[in-house]
Amino acid sequence: MIDISIDSFLFILILLSAPLIMCRTNHFRTWSFFLINALIYCLTFSHTTSFIFCIIFILFPYIYIMLWRHKNITLVPCISIQVLFFIYLKGYSWIIGPIVGYQHINTFQTLGISYILFRQIDFILQYQAGKIEKIHFILYLNYLLSFWTLLSGPIQRYRDFIQNFDSTQVSEFNWEKHLKLFHRIANGLIKIVIISYFLKNQSDKAFAALSSGEDSLLLFLYWLYGYPLYVYLNFSGYCDVVIASAEYAGFKIPENFDRPYLSRNMIEFWNRWHITLSQWVRDFIYQPLFKKLLTSILKNNPLLSQYISLFITFFIVGIWHGTTINFVIFGLLHGLGMVMSLIYKNVTKKILGKKNFKTYSNHKGIQIIEIVICLHFVCFTFLFFEYDIISVFNILGDIW
Repeated sequence: MIDISIDSFLFILILLSAPLIMCRTNHFRTWSFFLINALIYCLTFSHTTSFIFCIIFILFPYIYIMLWRHKNITLVPCISIQVLFFIYLKGYSWIIGPIVGYQHINTFQTLGISYILFRQIDFILQYQAGKIEKIHFILYLNYLLSFWTLLSGPIQRYRDFIQNFDSTQVSEFNWEKHLKLFHRIANGLIKIVIISYFLKNQSDKAFAALSSGEDSLLLFLYWLYGYPLYVYLNFSGYCDVVIASAEYAGFKIPENFDRPYLSRNMIEFWNRWHITLSQWVRDFIYQPLFKKLLTSILKNNPLLSQYISLFITFFIVGIWHGTTINFVIFGLLHGLGMVMSLIYKNVTKKILGKKNFKTYSNHKGIQIIEIVICLHFVCFTFLFFEYDIISVFNILGDIW
C-alpha cells in the first residue's frame, strides 16, 4: 500500500508528467491515461478484499447498463444498489452498526470512492436521459479514476469529461500563461504544505488544551478560526494544484471555490464553496426532490417544498462528507442554515417590499453584518469535521 496525497512525491511526479501523456494521439492518450489511473488506484489498497469490493463497485453500473441497454428498464435499482454498497464500503457506523452490529463495519481503504459514486450517478442518469450515445469502457474508467480529481474532486460531469478528453490539445508555448499556471501550482503547494499544516497543528494543540480544562478565550478563538481556515486553504490549495496541472496538459477542470468566506448567507456560501458539489446536488437531489414534492403532497405549498428539499439535500451533503455522527450534525446544521437563509430572505422581502429589500440588501452595513454572521456559523459547523463531539460541546459550554 502506498499513500497517495497531494503533497506526495509520486503524485506530484505524475502531475508533472501529465503534459507528456496528453499531447499524444487520442488512442495513446486514452490507454496511457488509463494505465496511470489504474496504477495509482491499485497502489492504495492494503489487502485483496478491499480491492475486489472496490472493483465490483466501479464496474457494476457499466455492466448493468450493458446488460439492459436494449431493454426498456429503469436504472433506479442500479443507483440504489450503488448507494447501499457505498454505505458499506465507507463504513457508516451510525447506519450499519445498529442494523447488523458494529463488528461488521467495514474498515477498507477506499480512495476517492465518494467522488466515484457521484460520477457514477451522473453517468447513469445521463445515459438514462439519452444524452450518452456511445459508452467506451476505458473512457468510463478514466472518468471515474482520473488522477486529477480522484482524491478530492472537483466533480466533473461525464459528457464534459469526454468532450474535454477527446479534444485535448497542448497549446503553443506561452511564457505568460505557463508562468501563471506555475504560480498557481506553487501557491497551492504553499497553502497545503506550509500554511495549512501550521494551522492544523496549532488548532489541534488549542483543542487539546481546551479539552484538558484550560479556560482561554484566545485559544478558543484560534481554534474557532484556525481550523476552518485550514480546511479552506488545504482544499483550495489542492484544487489550485490539480486545476493548473491539468491545464498544463490542455485539460480543463472546473473551478471549485470563489472566496466562500465572504458569503452573506449559507445559500451564497454553497454557491462559492465546493462549487461542483453544489451544482451536482442541485441537479440530482434538490431539483428532483423539489419537483416531486411540488407535484404531490405539497403541491399547494411551494415554499415548504423548497425548505424541505433544501434541508434534505444539504443533510445528505453533510453525511456524504464522512461516516461518523459528527457529519450527521454537520449535515443537520448546514441543512438548517440553508433553510434559515431562505426564510430570512423571503420574510425580509415580504416585510420591506421588493424595492426596499434591494436597498436594504445593498447597504454596506447590512452586508458586513450578514458576512460576519455567516462566517461564524460556518466556522462553528466545521469544528464537527475533525473533533470529538462531546469535547466540542463541553468546550463551547465552558466558553459561554
